[in-house]
Amino acid sequence: MRKWSEQEAVEYANLLHLANDAILVIDLAGIIEFWNRGAERLYGYTSGEALNRCAHELLKTSFPVPLDDILGWTRRAHEWNGELVHTAKDGRRIVVSSRWSPRYNTNGELVGTFEINRDVTWQRAARDALVAAEERLQLAHVAARAWWWEYNLGTGKLSRSRDVSEIYGLPPGTLQPNDFEQARGMVHAEDRHKLDDMLRAASQGFTEREAEFRILLPDGSTRWILSRGRLLSNQEPPVVVGIAVDITERKRSEEMRQRTEQLATLGRLAATVAHEINNPLEAISNVLHLLKGRPAERDIDGLIDMGQQEVRRIAEIASATLRFAREAPQPAKVTLSEMLEGVTSIFAGRFRSRGISLETRFTTRGELVASPGELRQIFANLIGNAMEAMENGGTLKIHLHEARRDGKRGYRITISDNGPGIPADVRTRIFEPFFTTKAESGTGLGLYVVRELVATYEGRLQLRTTTGAPHHGTTFSIFLPACAK
Repeated sequence: MRKWSEQEAVEYANLLHLANDAILVIDLAGIIEFWNRGAERLYGYTSGEALNRCAHELLKTSFPVPLDDILGWTRRAHEWNGELVHTAKDGRRIVVSSRWSPRYNTNGELVGTFEINRDVTWQRAARDALVAAEERLQLAHVAARAWWWEYNLGTGKLSRSRDVSEIYGLPPGTLQPNDFEQARGMVHAEDRHKLDDMLRAASQGFTEREAEFRILLPDGSTRWILSRGRLLSNQEPPVVVGIAVDITERKRSEEMRQRTEQLATLGRLAATVAHEINNPLEAISNVLHLLKGRPAERDIDGLIDMGQQEVRRIAEIASATLRFAREAPQPAKVTLSEMLEGVTSIFAGRFRSRGISLETRFTTRGELVASPGELRQIFANLIGNAMEAMENGGTLKIHLHEARRDGKRGYRITISDNGPGIPADVRTRIFEPFFTTKAESGTGLGLYVVRELVATYEGRLQLRTTTGAPHHGTTFSIFLPACAK
């Protein structure tokens, strides 16, 4: 091996001084023989302060494994790479990406080590912060029964942040298909189109999309999932990423609230029907009493006609009640004008007894597809509230006409009373669940459920009310899209 001239050695040292990285030449005892300017900048020690010092004592080196293991690896593999933690002159802890290689003399004898160190403190901090954030996110996912997912549009592969099996107490891997079609097969057959529509919209670059659907577990039970996804267009092949959350408990709570309000509505209906039927029954009882008294023959026909008229009235009430109670399990074609007429007929007798006049104006039939039971519940609640607001009589106005909102064609239904209006302190809480001003008879769920039901049809419920004379009263306005469901 050719010996370097003194001039060549100086030039080589100057070249090493140009490097930004810290370069150290160390002998077999760990003593520093060369310390470039990059090392001076990184650690704060001048060359004069560092030379002839033990490198790892000077820098208080923290090794990932014992030093002897690193030296042994360096000699066997002729190189070692890893991260070390050093302490600078000012006390700063510095993480370096370190590369070691063995030094040999002209006779081929090992005489020490070359060491190149690059400051990666901020990268390490960023990496540690990312790991910590991922751990916190994982904990949040566990607490929220949530997970993120990624669907590769090119390969059809599906990956998730965690094994979903553990959420439901199943053996690991039970619910961890990596193939999208396998995962899709777990979705309830009636809901698969929702998942497909969400992914199709997301893959076409639309804004974030979401879907609620059911999945079937191996034991036959069903869980509700809310999933949101969006396209990462800068990937090749493109991928759709999103998050999924188990919302089964929320769904159960919503169903319970709706059932509670349905019971309250049925209770109100029962009271109304009892009131309506009682009047014709009293009339029939009077007719029978008169017939029992052996009236003149000329009066018998009139009494029989009166009795038949009251029986027909009872039949009409029963028919209207049956129409109200029969709820289609699936959305069906609904004519809003006919439904509003049917609901108001239930309250007709109570309107008369309270001195309430009914004014309707329908400029359209208002045909859409929706759940008849849900719409009846909406209208019965609002009409019942309006009636109860007019204790001393008044006018109930129900209007139906075509309208547009946010570019969507639909129908607007307004239900107005000229009662005393809603005070400001009540107005701010009127849509809260379980808030009621009817201490004995109210559930506090009526208007809350009305708003929730309107929202499920992507509709809008608005309130206008005035408490001051002379134009006091309240109006509820509902917009329902023509293609509600």
